[in-house]
Amino acid sequence: MKISDYHENKPRGTFDFPCEYHYLQPGHPRYAMPYHWHVEYELIRILIGEFYMVLNGKSLTAREGDLILMPGGMLHGGYPKECIYECIVFDMQTLFNPQFKKALTGKTISEFLIFHAHDEENKALLDGAALLFNGMRHRPEGYRLISIGVLYQLFGVILDRGLYKHEDSAWADTPHIRRFKEVLKLIESRYAEPLSLAELAEAAGMSPKYFCRFFRQMSRRSPIEYLNYYRIERACEMLSEPDRTISDAAFSCGFNDLSYFIKTFRKFKGTTPGRYKNVYKNSE
Repeated sequence: MKISDYHENKPRGTFDFPCEYHYLQPGHPRYAMPYHWHVEYELIRILIGEFYMVLNGKSLTAREGDLILMPGGMLHGGYPKECIYECIVFDMQTLFNPQFKKALTGKTISEFLIFHAHDEENKALLDGAALLFNGMRHRPEGYRLISIGVLYQLFGVILDRGLYKHEDSAWADTPHIRRFKEVLKLIESRYAEPLSLAELAEAAGMSPKYFCRFFRQMSRRSPIEYLNYYRIERACEMLSEPDRTISDAAFSCGFNDLSYFIKTFRKFKGTTPGRYKNVYKNSE
């Protein structure tokens, strides 16, 4: 299972420390973030540039220094703009002790939270987040204790500021979210095959005309544009493999016309597949 899959269901970190770290910059095959969800929480820290995200149909733009927290189960994806960012995916049920879990009894974080760097109130929290991400990236002695300590601080701030809901009023998947996830599952499983607008609409249980409006509302893109975007993202992962040719990546990702693949690749990546492959090879 790859990070770009819609429903990520894989181990995070190790059994006794379920925390997974990613550092992403232009040229990385997983740089863009197609829509997906997972049961674990996720923290995203913007180092440089901007990151436009859509989370359960709501949009935000995060900028340098900002920190985003997403609860488990939230559908999310994004488009970086001259951006370098870091992610940590963690299982808080395993990481935290019974006393911490007791403090959260009856409370839930049902929406994404963004802590802006320009807000002075967030300074101590963001300084702690820097320790967390630097520790996860470089792994000095004691980084696990630092990581857990900063996560405790984060959730302590959430409780102190009342940034939660009571469980009886918590957010749950709406019918729109569930329908959107069904479409994403279809794209994930059949992106290498011909997929028509009618088939995508059928997965959502909608007419093609209404489905187009619905999909754009949820993703800020048309269904076919997003399908091609997802295919190009998968092609980028394939091009990062030394033995993969450009034509192999194109045909494996649902493009029967190599020239159209190159044109579409340039549209989404701003470069050709050949140059992308060379840049990735040199960066490695």
